[in-house]
Amino acid sequence: MRLLVLPPHRDVTLVPEAPEGWQCVDVARDFCRRVFAHDAVEAAAVARERAPATAQTMRELLLLRAAQSVHARAGSSVSTRLRALGAVLSAVSGPPDGVHLRLDDVELEGGTTERSADVLRSLDQLASYREDLTLAAARFTGAERVRLWLERDLQLPAAAWLARACPEQVPLEVAGPFAWAHRAVLAQLSVFQRATFVDAAPLRWRVSPGWDEAAPTSLVWLSEALDVRATTPDTVRALTGGAEGWACL
Repeated sequence: MRLLVLPPHRDVTLVPEAPEGWQCVDVARDFCRRVFAHDAVEAAAVARERAPATAQTMRELLLLRAAQSVHARAGSSVSTRLRALGAVLSAVSGPPDGVHLRLDDVELEGGTTERSADVLRSLDQLASYREDLTLAAARFTGAERVRLWLERDLQLPAAAWLARACPEQVPLEVAGPFAWAHRAVLAQLSVFQRATFVDAAPLRWRVSPGWDEAAPTSLVWLSEALDVRATTPDTVRALTGGAEGWACL
């Protein structure tokens, strides 16, 4: 079993199609699905109501209750639900966590994802997605190969943790546009030194703004990584496997 692992923190409105022979482990969507569940948001809100009142707990409670109101609203738009998810991520990743999440950003306590030393220091700090990383890493032992897929620097703290958790006997690969572009620097990090950096073909993504799996009829997302130069509908259909709809950057 070869595992293609997508660490947090990425655009979770897109679902990858696993290449032939690979099984996708989308830790990013698993994490967001877990913390955005109705019961999880309610439990987080109640915990803050029972905690001593501070500026932080009151702010987090406000964010969680606002997200709940969107949950309960029928027919809310995709953008509204994403704003609610962003509110939950901000609320559940505050101090004492060392990795603070926003919908489209990651802030490291006293550092940045653009500095290797800060990324390595974050490995031993609390992070709201640690439970999901642990569950994913538990599957590595029986894997034939593990490939971490990196689209952006925001995934580095989680990817570094997963790389460190990968058993020595399991071959470890790192791929994706960000990983390949920065392979010379990333290969120097202790957690990636045994990894093989692979110039893999870009993944094909389908748009799925909800938490259900993407359907065959879901829009295909044509990213810049595909370097598409399509001039006719037939060319685009060939690139998208015959899909009737597609979305571009």
